[in-house]
Amino acid sequence: MRYETAKALIFLAIAQVHRGQTKQALIVVRRARRLFNLEKNHVWSALLDLYQAMILYWSGNDIESRRFCRMALTFFAQSKLRTKAALCELLLAQLDLRSGDLTRSKQACLSALRRLRKAETPVIDYQAWFVLGQIQEALRDQVAATGSYKKAHEKLRTLRSQVHAEAKISFQEDKLKVYEKLVRLSLARPTATRQLAAFSYIEHAKSRSLADLISFRSLTSVGSGRKSNNTLQDAVNLRQELNWIYRRIDLEGIQATKYSWEHIRSLQHRARILTKKLEGIVPRLRTHDEHAGHLHAADIASLEEIRSAIAEDTLLLEYYIADGNVYAAVLGRASFQLLPLGPAAEIHQEFLLLDFQLSKFRLEESYLHTFAELVRAASEDHLQTLYRALIMPVRHLLQCRRLIIVPHGFLHRLPFHALFDGARYLIDDYSVSYAPSASVYYLCSKTKTGRSVVKSTVIGVPDPRAPHIGEEVSAVAAHLPKASVFMGPEATVDQLRKAAKDSRFLHIATHGEFRTDNPMFSSIRLADSFLSVYDFYDFHLRAELVTLSGCGTGLSVVTSGDELLGLVRGLLYSGTRAVLLTLWDVNDQSTADFMKLFYAKMAVTNDKSDALRQAVQELRQRYPDVYHWAPFVLIGNSIPQSQVRSGARSSQ
Repeated sequence: MRYETAKALIFLAIAQVHRGQTKQALIVVRRARRLFNLEKNHVWSALLDLYQAMILYWSGNDIESRRFCRMALTFFAQSKLRTKAALCELLLAQLDLRSGDLTRSKQACLSALRRLRKAETPVIDYQAWFVLGQIQEALRDQVAATGSYKKAHEKLRTLRSQVHAEAKISFQEDKLKVYEKLVRLSLARPTATRQLAAFSYIEHAKSRSLADLISFRSLTSVGSGRKSNNTLQDAVNLRQELNWIYRRIDLEGIQATKYSWEHIRSLQHRARILTKKLEGIVPRLRTHDEHAGHLHAADIASLEEIRSAIAEDTLLLEYYIADGNVYAAVLGRASFQLLPLGPAAEIHQEFLLLDFQLSKFRLEESYLHTFAELVRAASEDHLQTLYRALIMPVRHLLQCRRLIIVPHGFLHRLPFHALFDGARYLIDDYSVSYAPSASVYYLCSKTKTGRSVVKSTVIGVPDPRAPHIGEEVSAVAAHLPKASVFMGPEATVDQLRKAAKDSRFLHIATHGEFRTDNPMFSSIRLADSFLSVYDFYDFHLRAELVTLSGCGTGLSVVTSGDELLGLVRGLLYSGTRAVLLTLWDVNDQSTADFMKLFYAKMAVTNDKSDALRQAVQELRQRYPDVYHWAPFVLIGNSIPQSQVRSGARSSQ
């Protein structure tokens, strides 16, 4: 049982490292190493020397890290485990880079790359090219650094295609720095070509897993009524087999038997064959099926595809935070500009101050009554500072009527439409909607909604904390075509599932619960159950708009890769074209008033972002505080498809 105990200790140490408990992890690793020594398992003993070296490197103990790393390298260099020896050399390269010995650092990295030739280990290949890029940057060789980062990017694209969509979120946790590097280097000497390249890297870094999910879902919907695509199935099978082979190569290397070395060589040969086959199949996917073309995880929507989804008189304004700076890209049907805005830390601090002012509205009524004017003035001051940082530098480029804003990082929680220039709010000049990324926006625009369906579903779950829900439901139903209303005990999960699949509009007025500890279990309350993000994954919606009218329904945790984990994720995946949610806990009365105004305006204009703009402006006359009128956001593609198509014709 010593072997099993040692393996269990390794998993414990890995968990402790992720929790930042490096001292405890080192103690556990040493216990595991003693057990492997008793088993005379020299491979695992050397591996644990390498693990100790990595932990010591992360904790800043470079001297001890180097000692353990050299011990591991001495063993692996004499064995046939080339990839493990390469890992040792990469760690030594990073230690030398940190100490400033760039010549020795580069030599170690190049030696690692030589060992990795024909090894078929894309994870380590990615790490090697990324480290080499860092060394070349330190040597002030930007051209060489850009080339190395591009090779790391190619390896990362290959890796993503072999990971399940939701698993990609944790997979990419430490692998997105390469995009920040490429964006910064592309803009070091800005030209039109370099700006477009930077925009492509920005899209690669943002909400890729969500885009993959929507792509797969759209394909499932399209393919359900016709013969399966054999080419697509071949690609899926190849990716699954490659994933299995890479795992077997890693496991066989630890066995250290004669059979293992022979088997590893045959697996590596097989992996090269499959990779070439996959490279030949992927270009044919787009030919066979416009939806399947987006399934290859290495792809993002092209600039032309994104532009095709942007309506006339509309611009997409996308933000990106890289190496501590904020960048903004402005994209239209025939225009594009990308420019730096300023330090992210200053903008983040101003955002936190605004968030603090908004949190005061959860205090006692007596406090708000006494200090209402001060809170409003402070909020407007922060909104004005944020306007100067985020909007003013690009304001001259925003010659349009509609804005699609794509935030990044903490900016997903910022009500851009409420940014203030001292006289007017942004929503006074533009109809504003949002998207997780430009590629996700494009995919939402391609979502097939039930345009031929005129049915609507309105659901309300009132309780003493939200006494105005019944009033809201009645008013909303009056403005929607053929509305079916389910109130109180009728508002069950089964009833929602049956009614929603054939509804063009779906409105749910209830309490939302945002789970900061596990955002994928964020939910809304129905009569018989709570409906979580995962539950929405099982829905098949054809809705043009889904509205969740409740507290904080639009809140999300922004994880690695700018992935939004919250209710918006489940709704976009379920097939809806656009969602209307709230950014913070809302007031019951002002929310009910907003919903009445919004649906009344939408019945006239049919343009959801324009309806939201008019409703907000009218609501602001009754409730002047930003807390009341600014939490409502449209996410996805809220522009009528007819306007996008007419825009395409006029631009052509």
